[in-house]
Amino acid sequence: MTVGLLADGVGYSERAMFRQLSDLYAKLHVRNRMEALMYGRERGRL
Repeated sequence: MTVGLLADGVGYSERAMFRQLSDLYAKLHVRNRMEALMYGRERGRL
């Protein structure tokens, strides 16, 4: 799913969604979506 589609789905602008994702990646100590997915999978969240 693209960031634009994700943003539309939750009612954010694309720029706001990028900001939200960046904040999430920082909290998880990952650099991108793939690392975030691997983080979640390793911890049984996905």
